[in-house]
Amino acid sequence: MTILVIGLNINHNDESLFTADSDSSVAASPITVVFKMAGFGGGVHLVNAVLLTAVLSATNSCFYASSRMLMSLAQRGHAPKVLGYVTSQGVPVPALLVVLAVSCLSFLATIWGEGVAFRWFINLTGTSALLTWISIAFINLRFRRAWKIQGRDFLDLPFKAPFSPYLAWVAVILGALIFAGQGWAATTYDSDTLAQDIVGVYIGVVLFGGFFIAYWIYHLINFRGLPLFVPALEADFETGAVWKRGEGAIVREQDKEEKMAKERNAKPIARKWYKLLRLGRPL
Repeated sequence: MTILVIGLNINHNDESLFTADSDSSVAASPITVVFKMAGFGGGVHLVNAVLLTAVLSATNSCFYASSRMLMSLAQRGHAPKVLGYVTSQGVPVPALLVVLAVSCLSFLATIWGEGVAFRWFINLTGTSALLTWISIAFINLRFRRAWKIQGRDFLDLPFKAPFSPYLAWVAVILGALIFAGQGWAATTYDSDTLAQDIVGVYIGVVLFGGFFIAYWIYHLINFRGLPLFVPALEADFETGAVWKRGEGAIVREQDKEEKMAKERNAKPIARKWYKLLRLGRPL
């Protein structure tokens, strides 16, 4: 509806659309332009209030989720123990302070370069999401390989992803192609900032690799003799499993029989209502 209203009121050659690149204030917003055309001079302040409320809401959600995630990692031994401390009111103060400190880095976007830091943060966010999905696909492939090597039946899995494992391979390949495409696109930008553009594109990959190497070193120091990746034959599929080994086929057969029994015992709706009206019998 918002797009429809904007499209019906603002001409394609309106001057405000051409000055939006140079005018970073909310006055260049199409919504604000519509308010001005309607004679509502306070539209700028209204849009500012809406944007501020949305930003505060998103910030609060991010602080909550990030601090609890960091706290959970610490309590499971995957982060410094001090970050797992929780007050009597249930507030993870150390984790919250770390998240707040990292968030303050966003202010670099206003003091360093012409949007260089901001572009780096945006690329870091997108790259992190892409690497996360590639990692999920990779884990899915290793899971299936270990499951198969241990001679387990895929019927013992409560859920099977459609077109698996082909979609996992597609995700990995597409992710690699996207990274390659981003790198190629960075070389087509301004040659004066070529290095910054390439670093901005791959900064997430560098951090991901750095964290992986750091954990690898930590693993070598604290878990000598243990492999970095769990061998396929040693993967634990019993702890926390919904179905134990060999139960999948039995449970599915029982569900099938129960469904068939319900279908046999089910009566047409018209017959149920007929008995209710003529004989006074309950449904």
